[in-house]
Amino acid sequence: GTTVFIFYFFIYFFFFNDTSTTEIYTLSLHDALPIFTVLLLDMFLAWTLMRLKVLGNEKVAALFYWLNPITLYVCYWHGQLDILPVLLLTLSLMFLFQERFLYAGVLIGLAVGAKFAMALALPFYIILGLREKRFATSLLPILRGICYALFPITLFLLSFGYRAMVLGT
Repeated sequence: GTTVFIFYFFIYFFFFNDTSTTEIYTLSLHDALPIFTVLLLDMFLAWTLMRLKVLGNEKVAALFYWLNPITLYVCYWHGQLDILPVLLLTLSLMFLFQERFLYAGVLIGLAVGAKFAMALALPFYIILGLREKRFATSLLPILRGICYALFPITLFLLSFGYRAMVLGT
């Protein structure tokens, strides 16, 4: 995690620093806060993936995640915050496999609310609930959790400005 921050800082320093002045470059809070926020979310996502044991081994999962060029580019170079809905979806999976279905539903509802593309995971939750016996009773608490998370978001649908800006694009 810290190596990614150092990498980003040097790229920012060498390519975006105004070299026409003789002042020593200092990283202001305005510049550093987004970097630290993404880094914190990034470390939390790596921790979650290691807890899931995605590849069977925590060290291998961490290595694959931290050396992923897409993560480096999207988060630290391009500056998008798509890591937040991915983190929410991954936490939802973690709670699903711990059989804490209401939390899993709330988190996937928040992930869908943060980025609608996360709704692509919903059919997999349904298929898992229908195929696995231990998840047979999971569908109702998951749907209840999704409703809890999405209800406040649906209130924004009453606003014309929201509909024009979000649904009109």
